[in-house]
Amino acid sequence: MNRIICLLIYAVLFFTSNTSAQEKCDVTKLSLNEKEKLKKFWIDLRMAVNDKNNICLSSLCHFPFGCSFCVSDTSNKPYLIITKNTFAKYKNNLFYNENFIEVLNKSDILQILYSDIQENGLCVLSFSFPIFKPSSGREGLQGFFSIRKVNGIYKIVSAWSVP
Repeated sequence: MNRIICLLIYAVLFFTSNTSAQEKCDVTKLSLNEKEKLKKFWIDLRMAVNDKNNICLSSLCHFPFGCSFCVSDTSNKPYLIITKNTFAKYKNNLFYNENFIEVLNKSDILQILYSDIQENGLCVLSFSFPIFKPSSGREGLQGFFSIRKVNGIYKIVSAWSVP
């Protein structure tokens, strides 16, 4: 009997904590304070890209992080690990794509952001932009930046792409 009661308590705690984590990771249910932090991140990112301020751009990233669209066509690696030391080499691939700049300047982050809970339980928010728009001779390529809070501040934690 005690075993059944313990299992029921565990199940209730597990499911309520899981629901709570999902709610905290739901973009539509973020607190006003969190939305303000995201808007600040977006404004800082926009200013850094438009001003070509690579020091500020670097400060908006949490190193090291993976980047799949930084890989050259001749590489056999699925992604590169971007570090503070390699950031300067790959910043153009990451941030100076005209389609990304257009999304950055014309979009509200709260309108294009979506959330996901990773296997490790961390809430990650992502937004997308076209790296290459589809054309008659070429399939499009969609880029994504994932962000999450690091020491209370939103930072880029990965860059990835899908066809």
